[in-house]
Amino acid sequence: MRDEVAFMQAVKVILTKRDISLKKKTDEEREAAVRQIINQAVVSE
Repeated sequence: MRDEVAFMQAVKVILTKRDISLKKKTDEEREAAVRQIINQAVVSE
């Protein structure tokens, strides 16, 4: 029983880390898009 609980906890940790890394990537992509828009606006003027 303890092995099963430890396994499920390990799976939960892996999934949580995966979700955090996906969110971080999304945030980074959003920031990159905003920077690109700002850079294009500055060049246009």
